[in-house]
Amino acid sequence: MSEFAGILVLVAVLCLCAYVVISGQAFERKVRGVHADEDRRIAELLATGVPMRARILSVSDTGTRLRPHHIRAAVRLLVHESDGTERELSGLISIPPLRIPMLVPGREVVARVDPITKEFVVDYGKE
Repeated sequence: MSEFAGILVLVAVLCLCAYVVISGQAFERKVRGVHADEDRRIAELLATGVPMRARILSVSDTGTRLRPHHIRAAVRLLVHESDGTERELSGLISIPPLRIPMLVPGREVVARVDPITKEFVVDYGKE
C-alpha cells in the first residue's frame, strides 16, 4: 500500500508541475498579446497618422504599468491642425521611462493623429 501511495504522490506532483508550466505559458501569451496589439497600433499610427504640432495640456499617471517600466498616462493635447484650427484631444498613451521628462504641460511635441478615430501617439523621433 505504501508503494502505491508514493507513486500516487509522485503523479500528483508531476501533474501539478505540468499545470503550473502550462498556465504560466498561457499567462505569458496573454500578456504578450496585449502588448503586441498596442505595439501594432502605435506602429500603425506612426506610419499613417497625420503629423501635427501639439502642446501638452496635462499628463496624469493612471497607476498602470505596461511591461516592466512603461507608464500608462492620461494625456490632453492641444493640436494645431493644418488648416490653422486648434483641437483638444485626450487619450491614454504608454510612456517609455526615458521619455517621461519630456512630457510636461506646456511642452510642444509632434503627435501622429488618426483623422477618423482621433487616436494619437507622441512621435518621439520628431521633437
